[in-house]
Amino acid sequence: MYSPRIISLLLWGLFAAMVSARAQPSVQVVWEAPSTNRLLDSTGTALDSGLAVAGDGVVLELGYYDAGSAAAPFAGTFVPLTGASSPATAMQGTSVGDSGGGPNGTFSISTNFNAGTVVFQGAPPVAGTPLVIRFFDAKTIPNARFYNAVSGGVNWQWKVPTEAPGSFVLLSLADPGLVWLGGSSSSFRTTLACPVSFRAPSVAPNFTSVSAVVGGAVTLTPPERSTPATYMALNLPSGLRLNTTTGVVSGVPTVPGTYRVLVMPVNQSGVTETALRYNIAVAALSDGMVGCFSGLVERNSLNGNLGASLQITTTSGGSYSGKLVVGTRSFVLRGQLGISSDSPTQATISLPLTAFGPEVQLNLVFDGVSQTFSGTLSSGTQSAAISGVQSPKVKTALVSKLTGAYAFRLQQSVPVLGSPRGYGVGTLTVAPSSNTVSVLTTLADGARATFSTLLGKGGEIFICGRGLGDSGLHSSLTGQLKLILGTNAPYNNLLAGSLSWLKSEGDTTLYSAGFGPLSLDAAGGNLALPPKGGLVLGASPVSPSVGAGNANFGFSAGGLDVEGREFTRTVSLTSLGNYTNRVVVPAGTPTLTVSVINGASGAFSGSFVLAGTTTATNRTVRFQGQIVPSGAGSVGYGFFVMPALPSDGQTLTTSPKFSGSVLLNVQ
Repeated sequence: MYSPRIISLLLWGLFAAMVSARAQPSVQVVWEAPSTNRLLDSTGTALDSGLAVAGDGVVLELGYYDAGSAAAPFAGTFVPLTGASSPATAMQGTSVGDSGGGPNGTFSISTNFNAGTVVFQGAPPVAGTPLVIRFFDAKTIPNARFYNAVSGGVNWQWKVPTEAPGSFVLLSLADPGLVWLGGSSSSFRTTLACPVSFRAPSVAPNFTSVSAVVGGAVTLTPPERSTPATYMALNLPSGLRLNTTTGVVSGVPTVPGTYRVLVMPVNQSGVTETALRYNIAVAALSDGMVGCFSGLVERNSLNGNLGASLQITTTSGGSYSGKLVVGTRSFVLRGQLGISSDSPTQATISLPLTAFGPEVQLNLVFDGVSQTFSGTLSSGTQSAAISGVQSPKVKTALVSKLTGAYAFRLQQSVPVLGSPRGYGVGTLTVAPSSNTVSVLTTLADGARATFSTLLGKGGEIFICGRGLGDSGLHSSLTGQLKLILGTNAPYNNLLAGSLSWLKSEGDTTLYSAGFGPLSLDAAGGNLALPPKGGLVLGASPVSPSVGAGNANFGFSAGGLDVEGREFTRTVSLTSLGNYTNRVVVPAGTPTLTVSVINGASGAFSGSFVLAGTTTATNRTVRFQGQIVPSGAGSVGYGFFVMPALPSDGQTLTTSPKFSGSVLLNVQ
């Protein structure tokens, strides 16, 4: 026995024997389904759907077995009531065959009886004889492959016709007691609730047109009735449901397509009345609203002035999932987009975030045309603006042109007193087979932060997180970078953007009072390798043995300016083979030491020694930096962190530390 979910046959109408000359009774079966809901046999083979000619693919035969009973409906010899084998001559042209195309396993079939036709010849079946439907797969039964036969419960039993001419005996297949020839293992399988039989109209039926969109709510309400009825429906789009008591169809469609829907009231006498017919056209979601999105929430007291990052994935069915990250806290987002058929290129999210706070609300609007979203994170009178973009599809032309490694520097737009004066640096990599971006930044006070984010449709990269280092978790960085296509992408692509850097007050000797938010300008480009055996920065070869130099290191601010000890040193870059450069530093004061430079990464580091009045006040100051490509040539940017000379009661360990800048240029 199969459950209604696996095979559900709703109604089968058979017109009675006493039919007037004016009547046009019919048997009409409709089985139209998505390709995922097909009529299959026990081996999984789908019934052929045929072409556009009636009866060319599927034949259904209505009849009974002459020795059949409720306990054994298939006993004896089959007696057809329709089709070429019918004993009634007038019924021999009434095989029920398909009348429309579609995927195998789906069909729409109908047969009209001629006026005055009877469905048996001679003695009719004994009242109570089980009626049977047989399934064949061919244009005509003699050439067909027999698939199966089905019977059912009391509503399948032949009744003595007592109705007036033009009416019919209703045979309901709604009960769950379906019986298949050969047992349940040989029966057909489907999840679609059909077929349906009903009185054929005298003219082609009119369908009410309904416009819908995937993810957009739909409600269809039937006219009010004066008598109770039970409703049944055929061919509802996925996501819509029928209230069998009220006849209301409602829900959110999840699959695009055009659906001819029938909603049929069945009165208390078990007779179907005039069906409600809807032609529901479900539009697909705009590509600009389906995919991965990333964006930022601005700094606000609501998020502790840290800002927040937002990543959301939407599906073609209108659902979404994602996360909101605020500092070290993460909040899961999940639900269904709000979509209206009146604005099919827009979608909304309105989601309470009770885990964030009792009154916190996330509101977003997606624009499928611009492939962006915007909105707010709010609570009471506080509101933080949100903006973001869609990520390109993976392996697109844009992604391939932006792949590779990049380097950039971070510089204060307007220097602020009491804040780091060095250059922050960073590198990022766009994965060649996805739209994922990995970012590593080292800020001008030594704080390090890593990010993994999505590439935006226009090369946008959203940064939001907290730094680790001497400044600990007191440091936060947020903002947007953007990759810009060059004329020879990706090799001469550029990078630009603006970030916001905030450090809160902390127990540290490095800017303990905190600073910011500081506005940092970002600039850089694709980190293309130098020629093998060549020099970084495009420097020209020189001979250090004769005292020639081809590059300059410059050190300023960070306390050097206060002490009057800012300096520049000419050095010689020489190749060590492959992509490694040695830095030859001539003797001088202060003593300067520079590690070899790996041209593949562009990173450099070293130290200088400032002599104090005593050995205890000698300072070894370490620095680091990054060679950054630009349109006008490469430059090395970096920073150093130096303790101030101790005041009374201080040592170099406890005295305040300050950040200064390092520049490496060709001479």
